[in-house]
Amino acid sequence: MKTKKLLIAMLVMGSILCSSGNIAMAQAIVKGELLKSCDICSSFKEGLASIEKDGKWGFIDKSGMVVIQPEYDHVGPFSEGLAVVKKGKQWGFIDKNGKVVIPMEYEEVWSFHEGLAGVKRGDKYGYINMNGKVVIPIIYDDVEEVFNSFSEGLVAVKQKGKWGFIDKSGKIVIPMKYDFVGSFSEGLVAVEQKGKWGFIDKSGNVVIAPKYYGCFDFSEGLAAVTMKKNGKWGFIDKNGNVVIPLEYEWAQPFEEGLAIIQKDGIGGIMDKSGNVVMVEHLCSWQRISEGLVKVMKITSDDTGNLIGMFGLIDKKGNVVIPLEYDEILLFSEGMAAVKKDGKWGYINKEGVLVLGWY
Repeated sequence: MKTKKLLIAMLVMGSILCSSGNIAMAQAIVKGELLKSCDICSSFKEGLASIEKDGKWGFIDKSGMVVIQPEYDHVGPFSEGLAVVKKGKQWGFIDKNGKVVIPMEYEEVWSFHEGLAGVKRGDKYGYINMNGKVVIPIIYDDVEEVFNSFSEGLVAVKQKGKWGFIDKSGKIVIPMKYDFVGSFSEGLVAVEQKGKWGFIDKSGNVVIAPKYYGCFDFSEGLAAVTMKKNGKWGFIDKNGNVVIPLEYEWAQPFEEGLAIIQKDGIGGIMDKSGNVVMVEHLCSWQRISEGLVKVMKITSDDTGNLIGMFGLIDKKGNVVIPLEYDEILLFSEGMAAVKKDGKWGYINKEGVLVLGWY
C-alpha cells in the first residue's frame, strides 16, 4: 500500500472471552466455540473482529464466539457485509458466515464502499460489484491506495502518470490531469498540480486555487493546510478563508467536532473556535473515536529499556482509561482492544475487561 502526504496505519489486535470474571481456557480455535487463545486481533466492525492464531486469521463475534475459523493468511475488516481475505498470494471476499462469495483470484483487493471494491489483476486496476462482476474494466495504471474506495459516487484513478476521477459506470468525470489527488468529501477534493494543492468540485471546477504545500480533504466544513515544507498548519473553510491561523506544527482533520494538533512539541485537542486543550502524552497520527483519544507515556521496564504505555483521554483531556496498557486501539462499537502483560482483551468505556485473559 502506498501513502503520500497521508499516513494511515492500520493496527490489528486480539481478544478472548472472559465471562463474569471466569477465563475460558482450552487449546484449539474451533468455529462455534468460545475463543480460548489467540495472538492478535482487530477492532470490531459490523459486529465481528478478526483474530490471528499461529499465523492464520479468522473472526469472532462480541460474545467471543468463533464464527469464522482461522484459515486465512490475511484478512480485512467487514465492510458492507463482506471482508477481504487472502490465501497464498490471492485475495477474495467472504461473507459473515465464512462463505467465499468472490473467489480469491486477485493480486490485491480493497474493501467495499458504496457497493464497489477496487481490485488488481496483473499490473492493472478496476472495480467489481458485490456479486464479483467486473463493472469498471481492469485497465487503470493505479488507484489511489489511501483513498481507493468510491466516495460520494466518484473514485480516483491513474493513467499515463496522471490522476482523475470516474463514476460508478466507469465514465471519466474529471480528466486525468493531476499529479496527485485526495478523495471527495463534502463535495470537494484536494488535487495537486506542479507541487501545489488546491480544491475542485465534482464538475472539475477550481474552488480553491492550488497554493498549498500540503493539505487534507475537507471534514466538518474545514480543511487542514500548510503553505510550505515544514511550515505551520491551520484550517480554511470552503471559500478558502483562513479560520484557524497557520501556527501549528501539525494538524489533523476534524472529527466529532475536534482536531488533533501539535504546538511547541506538545499535542493538543482543538475545537472549531480554535480553543485548544494541550495534552502532554497525546500520540500523533491518532483519531478521535467515540469521544476518546489515544495517549502514551514513556516509561522503563525492569532492565531499563524504554517502553510506551497507552491509555485514552476524553475531549477535555481527562484520563478515562489509565495509561497502563502495552497497546490499545480506539473504541469501536463500544469496545476497545487492549494488550497488557503480553495478553490481549477488550474493555468497555468504564475500563472493565469484557473479553480477554488477563
